[in-house]
Amino acid sequence: MDELVSSGAVRLARLSEKTKSELRTILIPAANIGKPEGFIDTTPSFTEAQHREVLKIVLGDPAVSGVIYLTTPPLFMDEDALAENIIAAYESFAPEERKPLLSVIGFGSSVPRLRNRMEEAGMPTIEYPDIAAKVMINMVRYSRYKSRFDEH
Repeated sequence: MDELVSSGAVRLARLSEKTKSELRTILIPAANIGKPEGFIDTTPSFTEAQHREVLKIVLGDPAVSGVIYLTTPPLFMDEDALAENIIAAYESFAPEERKPLLSVIGFGSSVPRLRNRMEEAGMPTIEYPDIAAKVMINMVRYSRYKSRFDEH
């Protein structure tokens, strides 16, 4: 967790070289992987199934304690398939191995439907990226606070 919280300051995780390599095999060359560190920009040509695969890879990285997933789905994307792929990625991990995944669906007519589908599956969605960042920061800080007592 020290990748996220260092001296009280929160920062992005350092993705492993394995994670970066796996992402490069499924994303187009124009995708931004790790610039800045911990950041991934997939480009709009991203498919619904690629959302699932990228989330599985990133959530599986030991350096990642949680993910803020921001997307503005293009109009050509099937919103039901997108929701199902996001849910499938999250549920591909055993409940005790799941890391926080906060979804922010940025813009468009599909926002309410996507958010409802994910919330029905028990996944939190958040309306604005800055709120998602504050929630994640507080989750990480609480986890670190709680772990102090779990160790004794």
